[in-house]
Amino acid sequence: KTSQGHRAKSSVFWLAMEVDMAVPDEERDVLNTTSFELLEMTPEQTEVIQEAWEMFLDCYESTDAAGEALHDAIIDAAPTLTTLFTMPRAVAAMRFQEGLHQIINSLAEPDDVKNLVDILGFKHLNLELTVARVEVIRDAILELMGNELGPSLTPHMAEGVLQVLNYVGGALIYIRSHYAERVKILNQSWEEANCEREKKKEKQKDAQERAKAEAEELKKLKESLSQDALAEEEAHEARMQKHRKEKEQDVPRTFFDMFCFNAAVMDLLQPWMYEVLDCFDIIVLNAGNTFRLQEECDILTLKMAKVDKTPNLSDFKAVMLASLRSLIPKGWTAQHEAAWTWLWEHVESLLQAQIGRISQRERLLTNFFASLDDESRMSVTWALYGKFFELVPAGQEYFKQSASRLAMIANRVLEMSLDLFKYPYRMVDEISALGLRHVGYNVPIEYFGPFVSACIETLQEKLEVTEGIAESFAWSVGIISRMLVRTIKEGSTIVMKAINQNDKELLRSALSCAPRGARAEWVLTISVGTQSISPLLWAVESGTWKAAELIIEDLLTIRADREQYYYGLDDLFERHPDFVEILATKATSLLKPLFDGMIWRSHLAHDGLRRGNYYIKHLVVDAKGNFPDAMDNLVRLNDPQIALHPLIMRLSDVIWTGVVRPRFLRENAWLLFTLLLFVIDHGMLHGEDSASRSIIFLCRVLIYVFAMPVLIHGRVRHIRQAVRDGEVVQLGCIPVPQRYVDNWREPATVILALALLISLCLEPILYCANHSSGSFEGAGLFTSLCPEARQEREAYNLMSMVVIAMYMALLMDLATLSRKMAAYVLVALNVLPELFLLLISIGFLILMFATCIAVSRNDVASFQTFPMAILRLFQFSINTKGDSELMAIAESPLLCVAIGTFVALTSLGSFSIFVAQLTCAHHEIYANMVGFAGLRRMQIEVDSLQYLKPKTWKGFVEGLRLDE
Repeated sequence: KTSQGHRAKSSVFWLAMEVDMAVPDEERDVLNTTSFELLEMTPEQTEVIQEAWEMFLDCYESTDAAGEALHDAIIDAAPTLTTLFTMPRAVAAMRFQEGLHQIINSLAEPDDVKNLVDILGFKHLNLELTVARVEVIRDAILELMGNELGPSLTPHMAEGVLQVLNYVGGALIYIRSHYAERVKILNQSWEEANCEREKKKEKQKDAQERAKAEAEELKKLKESLSQDALAEEEAHEARMQKHRKEKEQDVPRTFFDMFCFNAAVMDLLQPWMYEVLDCFDIIVLNAGNTFRLQEECDILTLKMAKVDKTPNLSDFKAVMLASLRSLIPKGWTAQHEAAWTWLWEHVESLLQAQIGRISQRERLLTNFFASLDDESRMSVTWALYGKFFELVPAGQEYFKQSASRLAMIANRVLEMSLDLFKYPYRMVDEISALGLRHVGYNVPIEYFGPFVSACIETLQEKLEVTEGIAESFAWSVGIISRMLVRTIKEGSTIVMKAINQNDKELLRSALSCAPRGARAEWVLTISVGTQSISPLLWAVESGTWKAAELIIEDLLTIRADREQYYYGLDDLFERHPDFVEILATKATSLLKPLFDGMIWRSHLAHDGLRRGNYYIKHLVVDAKGNFPDAMDNLVRLNDPQIALHPLIMRLSDVIWTGVVRPRFLRENAWLLFTLLLFVIDHGMLHGEDSASRSIIFLCRVLIYVFAMPVLIHGRVRHIRQAVRDGEVVQLGCIPVPQRYVDNWREPATVILALALLISLCLEPILYCANHSSGSFEGAGLFTSLCPEARQEREAYNLMSMVVIAMYMALLMDLATLSRKMAAYVLVALNVLPELFLLLISIGFLILMFATCIAVSRNDVASFQTFPMAILRLFQFSINTKGDSELMAIAESPLLCVAIGTFVALTSLGSFSIFVAQLTCAHHEIYANMVGFAGLRRMQIEVDSLQYLKPKTWKGFVEGLRLDE
């Protein structure tokens, strides 16, 4: 079957050539789309066509310029053909010109021409090539050549070029229609060859579940059976496990296993084959997608070049066919043989075309970039953006960063073009991750092509690079651009598009398309290759919190499908174990929706109460069995409203009653016991007789030997741990552990330990050890009242006051046993600033009136000097004045008025204002005081769990039965 196309009658070139050309229109416009034979041409025809082509290339400064002219001529002839050129303009033009150049230069060898056209057709399998489109492209090329060469293009030259273009165009259409059946065979046979792969995954999953069930049964048996019966049961289980493993060691049933087996048997297994096997699944599944196949083969050549620079690719074909025949023994036919041979021959040709050039390209780019100085790089940077903004003015909206940031991006593009050759494995992952980030940035993929073109043109114009360097750079950035575009296309799901618009309704509509069992995956994972991005995390980090809130609500909604229930809490914390920390630092407003979703309340009420389930498993234990950092992050957030959330209160109560309260009581009981010893020693006994002195000595020995070392050891341990974990801050020039700043108990405990240590150094009993006998009161063994220790005794008494104060301050934590009591303590501490303001105001009034009274003449002795006046006015302010001088004060009108005014200002002014301020402060704090009390308890829980034994914690978690 043949078809005639429409010729461009308006073409000036063809109007000039029609008279002279000997070929009729019908023959000139024929495209053979029914067969794909050899292109037989005489040596004279070959020479004429090659001469015409060389003349055409000589019309331009470079072959790249000729390619761009061909590209522009085609687009000008039919703008709708722009969709066929998905690559950047510079890359597409270069490849278009190179393809024609190779075919024309190989005309003397028909087999080579057919092979080149076959490869070209394979690359264009996914393009919608029609006769009309091919004719437009053909006529555009001929018209351009006619315009450039003019009379130099003879009719015989034009006839030969036309014949070549007709051959190529018809072959492309034939290949696309004929090889579609082969692609279908490839997909079907590949699925059949790997059917055991999915079964193997299911078997592994079943084996894991079976092993878990057997472990539970064995645990129950251990509790009920005797030692002999238990040993027999374990021996039987070991035999069964060994039998299962021997049974599973069967003939390979997947393509990967079978290939390795056959390659080892045939002695053909090479390291580069593993690289091909890793991506062979993608190659087969994209046999009909030539752009994806080309990209995968280009990446594969980069990886293979690091393993073996001269691989024998035909060895892979032999092992591949042998493995497929073994896996599909019944369904294997001649069509299968032809299809798989065809696939590998094309893959081999794609690999062979590039693998020998990788080292050369890497060497060229390495030397080139090493020769660039900073000035050259900066000139390229700004010229690049100028060129890109000239091509795509709207692109300026996506490059609003600082000048240094833009320079870094441009330099990174240059570095990535070289790093792709040096580190292909790492760069593939980095480019995929970069593409996924651009999904969140919502960058149009149409801008990548012009950006790559701007990079190539800028490098050529500004630095005047050689053709080899330009080609190497273009090839590298072309791969990077294709990978980014593909990643963005695969990652731009309807969920991500809705998140970028921060539209709840659009996101709800997108999620309604997801099956119940796949909703969690839709909002938690978008995977491309080995990289993945979380739409939920992106919504949180990008500030689209409306979308993030809807995703959280959707995840934590319980859905039922017959007997199957879906609840995304496990999926959420499996994907983001630190999700509470993320919200506490970046989106605190989303904590309440998260915690609300972790509570289920029944809609049925019994006796006025509704059942509620609190799903606190992931806040109690992480995947490793340890206590997660969620509570610590909430404590650092210091939000009392979050602490008052029912879920957090329930979590705190579970931890408190389960493991922390017993430990807390033990610690504070020891603290209280040492305080009682100190009170008995210093306040109740005075050492008049030998019995009391012995008790005093015993109490102090207990304090110095048992209590003080425990305090010192705890502080040293905390400092060592802080240094090891790097949790040290600078207070002035002194480094201190972070916990000493966050928790007031720590510095208080340090002061207590130091005070006890100083007390030991000043201990009067030690100073009186050699002076225990004498005529002083209390003389005898263990006395502390000898005259020789008078000075030390005064300093010792001061340290004793400090010790008592620190003990009492630390014992304030006993209020944590009750939330109400803890809230009362917090209220009292929070109103202390108001008391300080009162003392300042009263002090000012005392100073003012004492000064006025002291300089006035009066007959009252206690008001005649300034210090005495201050003391008396202070007594009046606290209502402890004496009555002996009231009559004398009454006899002095001036003094009476001054004191009366002072009393009125202090009683009715300062104290009334203090009461009003105290009331307002209480009302302001009252709403949050229970929350702050809960935060204080949570802080104690976090601190206590750091030193809890793993065995105790494991027993506590198992006792909660969180998986039931």
